[in-house]
Amino acid sequence: MLITRDGAPLARLVPAVAEEARERVPGTAKGLFTVPADSDAPLDDVGTLCRTIIGQAQGEGGELVSADAMFDPYTVRRLW
Repeated sequence: MLITRDGAPLARLVPAVAEEARERVPGTAKGLFTVPADSDAPLDDVGTLCRTIIGQAQGEGGELVSADAMFDPYTVRRLW
């Protein structure tokens, strides 16, 4: 299937082809990164994260995918 705009091709939809699963070998990423000791700690300021997400959606004219009504007062469309 070909997707066009004003007669110009934009994208072609083709069937997905599954790749053969490769065997996963434990330890192949050893030493490539370090997990911080506090990686499972609760976020200090969820408000900052939410403001960042809202600002990005507003700046890009995008939408948020969230079931949380806390985003409703902001000028950003919420899906879901």
